[in-house]
Amino acid sequence: MERKLTEEISNHNFIAFIWHGIFLSLASNFMDIHTIIPSMLIKAGGGAISLGVLTTIMVGGSSIVQIVFAGFISNRKRKKTTLISAISLRVFTLLLLAVILFLSDYISGWVTITAIFILISIFSFSGSYANISYMDILGKSIIADKRKKFFTIKQTVSSIGILLSAFIVRNLLKQYSYPQNYGILLFSAGLLLFIASLGFWRIKEINSKINKKVSLREFIKMIPYEFSQNANIKNYLIIINFFGLAFSLIPFMVLFAKKNFVFS
Repeated sequence: MERKLTEEISNHNFIAFIWHGIFLSLASNFMDIHTIIPSMLIKAGGGAISLGVLTTIMVGGSSIVQIVFAGFISNRKRKKTTLISAISLRVFTLLLLAVILFLSDYISGWVTITAIFILISIFSFSGSYANISYMDILGKSIIADKRKKFFTIKQTVSSIGILLSAFIVRNLLKQYSYPQNYGILLFSAGLLLFIASLGFWRIKEINSKINKKVSLREFIKMIPYEFSQNANIKNYLIIINFFGLAFSLIPFMVLFAKKNFVFS
């Protein structure tokens, strides 16, 4: 017998998603990979070309992979396991990056650069995987009438969490020098993201309704039609590309700052 979305289950899931939102907002400034990872790459001996490839993976690669994942995940009735698996991969990569930072004095530059590319690829691609599952589960886990209240509370607690974590991160960066400061940030990010993911373990998932299973080839063929007919998708792509351009500039700004300014 399939589980139905009742008021009780909706309230239960409401709390689980808010729990996730609180700790994710606290982790957000700790896992600012757009500044931390480029700094790691530059310190290890990476240049503009390697930084460009890394930026492509972080910004463009994850978006492309998301299209493939969407077609794969859409055929699944339950996506909670997929979501938890993807988040666990992100936790693992953050903790391993922290370890690399702590041991950076004993690791050669090329090993560090190779590890960065592998781990950031896993981090970015698993993030795309997790985001699709998250949105699908959220849409069917909370009663429609409660969603406005949910997003209002989530935005409020997220804003407070981001502000609080910004003060903590600033003090940590002042108190410790590289690589200990970034290592502490990434380790804390992994720990906070793990705590945030505990909310997903508590979710009582409702099965998705799948009228027809769509193959990856059929899904890809549907994309041009949806782009041409759906105005919401067009607006979404414009916004995503705008923010993607802004984020893609950050690593190069870090490179410029490292070469032209002296940091303690």
